[in-house]
Amino acid sequence: SVWRLWHEQGQISEGREWIAKIQHLQPSTIPLAIRDKVRLGAGVLAFIQDDYAAANQAFGEVLVEPRAEHQPKAIAHALTNIGMVAYWQGRYSEAIQALEESLPLLKMLDDRYGMASSLRHLGMSQLVQHGSRSALALLAESLSFYQELGSKSGIGTAMGFYGRALL
Repeated sequence: SVWRLWHEQGQISEGREWIAKIQHLQPSTIPLAIRDKVRLGAGVLAFIQDDYAAANQAFGEVLVEPRAEHQPKAIAHALTNIGMVAYWQGRYSEAIQALEESLPLLKMLDDRYGMASSLRHLGMSQLVQHGSRSALALLAESLSFYQELGSKSGIGTAMGFYGRALL
């Protein structure tokens, strides 16, 4: 995805500007799969800048059109990201709903990174919402995926969330 270039280079504002220009092109001339990638990229870059309203709008646009027309991966990532935004905004019930809906799609796709991210935020949302220690199992599963993937940042984040849940 083209947004990753700006993410990796730390040029988030520039990336958002270019994606906005792409989004203003005639949508009917751009295949839906490409439009979804652009929407997801716009959402991720907005999320990084804590622009949760813009992130939510971008992710939600993937789910507006009939879902059968979208690739399952785009739907799964939109739901995961909507759940993450909801988590960071303290809307835990909405986060749980979106993240639980994303997991079967991510499992079907064998998207281990997506599962790790969804499980991490689902575990924390459930912990905060319900005060449930069963959230630890979700966080441990998330950590396991990150370890399997060798994602140092994922491992560190998952361990931080797991430690927070133990408090």
